[in-house]
Amino acid sequence: CLPFLDRFLRSGGWKPELPYPIRSANETTFGIIGLGRIGRTTLAHAKGFPFRFVAHDPYLDPQIVTDLGAEPLSLEEILKQSDILSLHTPLTPETYHLLNADRLRLMKPTAILVNTARGKVVDTIALAEALREGRLGAAGIDVFEEEPPPADHPLLSAPNVLVAPHWAWHSSDSKERLHKMGGEEALRGLRNEPLRSCVN
Repeated sequence: CLPFLDRFLRSGGWKPELPYPIRSANETTFGIIGLGRIGRTTLAHAKGFPFRFVAHDPYLDPQIVTDLGAEPLSLEEILKQSDILSLHTPLTPETYHLLNADRLRLMKPTAILVNTARGKVVDTIALAEALREGRLGAAGIDVFEEEPPPADHPLLSAPNVLVAPHWAWHSSDSKERLHKMGGEEALRGLRNEPLRSCVN
């Protein structure tokens, strides 16, 4: 809604008719797909709001999800119930286009999809179509299937979408921390110590 309000005000408007309804926080269901380190951090930050929290992670025992403060749901149910859905999955053969055209149709027409995980977790062409056709309320996209996206990518002209150039992680502190963590991991490898972020 923020890009719409920004354009509306800059064009001289005031008191707009919103393109989709906005629910109050205490009536909003906040969904998270993927409860690894980043998903759990997102959940912890979001708990400052009186949302109802739901989560889907097929690799976690449902009791762990409950202990983290979210209601465990199947993939189908989290898509149907979420007013805001935040993605935090790695890109694997199982998560490639996890949100495809059929699954996007399960979401509420007022729902907001946020992808800061990996671009190919979402079929972005299908997402752009859903936004254009009013089958999805809005999207916040920090990652694309191809980076940088081509200038004619449909998401760049779709309504109610806020895009960023894979920059959600960035701050002056995080950039320095990223380099330090890489050096520390290399040292662990050279010392034959267990790695914290092993990719194999």
